[in-house]
Amino acid sequence: MKLHDLDFHIYSEDKPLPEYQTKTDASTKTITSFIPSHPGKEFQIRWTSQRTEHLRVICRVDGHEIVRKLTWPSRSGCTKGIYVAADQVMPLVFSNLVLLDDDSLVQDSSTTEKLGTIEMEVIRVIRRGPSESSPSTDFRGVGPVHEKSKKVGGHCVSFGKARPCAPSAWATATTMHPAEGHWAKFVFQYRPEGILRAQGIIEEPQSPEPVGHESIPKAIKRSRSAAPAGENPQQNASSSSLERSTKRVKTESQDDNLIDLTQVGEDPPKLLDPSLRGTVIDLTLDD
Repeated sequence: MKLHDLDFHIYSEDKPLPEYQTKTDASTKTITSFIPSHPGKEFQIRWTSQRTEHLRVICRVDGHEIVRKLTWPSRSGCTKGIYVAADQVMPLVFSNLVLLDDDSLVQDSSTTEKLGTIEMEVIRVIRRGPSESSPSTDFRGVGPVHEKSKKVGGHCVSFGKARPCAPSAWATATTMHPAEGHWAKFVFQYRPEGILRAQGIIEEPQSPEPVGHESIPKAIKRSRSAAPAGENPQQNASSSSLERSTKRVKTESQDDNLIDLTQVGEDPPKLLDPSLRGTVIDLTLDD
């Protein structure tokens, strides 16, 4: 999806997932689309900025903030999951919701309405300097929910086993225009592919018309098997060829000051004097 010189996509198996029914709401600076989700498949959030400012990207899944990243002017960014250490990340994975018929599972409507969403909130910021702070989040995925929540599609986001990643570096930044709010918001609504098809969000391909099955006149049929007396077989063959030639083919909470500044495929920038103060941001390379 593209909005305000920003380009965000969800990747799985190193390929962008198809996006359907993309809509933009200019009044809220928000763009949304549907994507298919497949249980057990890992995914990443990738983006590119053509902006001239530094940008803070707040990543949320199922209504929960998982990490903050800072994107440098005219650069790319990526998030693969949640950090459990400076050099350990748990990858994002599509999973099946656990549904229970248990009325004791009181659901927070503000959270359940966010089930089935991957959201990136983009804010314009001014980078200040380095920080020794490290990321932290207690969120480990959506637990059992009441069966009434199945209306969101039956999938959620969980996290895979922690794996090594490039060591994280963090920096501080402050909001450029506090009254502005977010500069842009990207919301991917993920659903099982079968549901997207059943709801008409993914259109079924049209079946091609049968080819070459038009009825053949009886006279021509007879001419193919045996020519009656007095008829020229070559003339019948010509008629058959002419008859064939006329046929037509139809044709898916952290410290408010903590932001991840990881860059994709590039060396992290040199850190400035740690005495500078502001919002904390991660500067680590994403592999």
